[in-house]
Amino acid sequence: MPPESVESASLWEKLGERVAEAPGEAELDLWEILGAKVDFAKYKPKRIRNFELTEGQRAQGQVYYTLKNPDAGTYLQLGEQELFLWNMMDGEHSVRDMSIAFLLKYGALPIEMIINMLATLQSKSFLEKKPVNLYQKTAQALAKRAMQSKGVLYLTALKIVGFALKAFFWLLGGNIVTLRNIDRAVGVFYRQGGRLLFSRLAQYAYVPLVVVGTAALFVTPSGSQGSTAIGTSTIVFIYLGLIGIVLVHEGAHALTCKHYGREVKEGGLSFYVGTLVAFVDTTDVWMEPDRKHRMAVSWAGPYSNLILGALCSLGILIAPWPEVDVVLTSLATVNFILFFTNLNPLLKWDGYYMLMDYLEIPCLRKRSLDFVRNHLWDKLKARASFNREEKIFAVFGLLAGLWTAIVVVGFVIFLPQRIIGWVNSIAEWVSKFL
Repeated sequence: MPPESVESASLWEKLGERVAEAPGEAELDLWEILGAKVDFAKYKPKRIRNFELTEGQRAQGQVYYTLKNPDAGTYLQLGEQELFLWNMMDGEHSVRDMSIAFLLKYGALPIEMIINMLATLQSKSFLEKKPVNLYQKTAQALAKRAMQSKGVLYLTALKIVGFALKAFFWLLGGNIVTLRNIDRAVGVFYRQGGRLLFSRLAQYAYVPLVVVGTAALFVTPSGSQGSTAIGTSTIVFIYLGLIGIVLVHEGAHALTCKHYGREVKEGGLSFYVGTLVAFVDTTDVWMEPDRKHRMAVSWAGPYSNLILGALCSLGILIAPWPEVDVVLTSLATVNFILFFTNLNPLLKWDGYYMLMDYLEIPCLRKRSLDFVRNHLWDKLKARASFNREEKIFAVFGLLAGLWTAIVVVGFVIFLPQRIIGWVNSIAEWVSKFL
């Protein structure tokens, strides 16, 4: 037997002896006690073969690693200890082997870490063979039996409620149309001319354009719009302009992502808090170790709105017809509103991701809300000190919770009014043909 195996065996024999000596637990061995926490000590997790791994470093000096599953399009960030466990997931080492090796290297048992890590890896398709979740299957079977005993009426009522809730949350944030495999098209557009937008000359030109264009909005003579009747053609051009604004915004994200050599997986239309929006999936930029590049991808969208707003403002000065003046003024206003709205870090839009990359704290919103719900009050009662991350979690979590409450209340209050308005508009339009 190799020396390392002898050392491992003797270590666990000693631990087993100590556990056996514990009062009232003489009949249990070490792994029976650990079995209370993990029932798959012999399970041998096997990582997928096709994956990417990049190394990055935070501003504070900590090294982290980002995993990518190209087939599933999922990502996961690991620390040094988690990477150690990941490297052992070759289908040959069991959970017990991993625990022994981790204990010898770091001096601690990683049972909870392995359980959580396996669950995360499983949910993000980083494991070839998924362990059977007996607890989940048992709960599902019991729930199904309970539902059958309640009768068809009760089941139907729950289905209706479930459908209503699903529709409600879909309006809060659900995809309508998703275009997959758009990376090739984005790459062609970038190579055929889009890359010129990132040239040094273009970057220098954007600054005076934004300054002069923004100033033009405040010095533009007013009064002509008030006497201009807004006809159907004007409304059509405004809507076409709004579509163009959305396409440019999302295109800026996509091209910037491609500029840094990363993949744009998909795009499409979705609802966000009851509003129709477009999106592109640039999560592959998380594989970029330089946080400035990741922030640039998020910044590109609002920056494009700022540039478009400046162009529209300059266009107002030379608009030959009042109708054009109305269209350009409307589009300039929308662009500047989108610029500031997208930079609001309390919304999960561009400003939030920029803040997350700047602070180098993944899942900032989720972790902040979790800290506020589960830990903040305990630390305040104990008058305990807060470290850097806890201070950030507390401030951001409280602000995000307050903002969410305001949005939900506003959504509940104004959604019925919007639906009534839609119905009235449709009824008025249909009445013209009757």
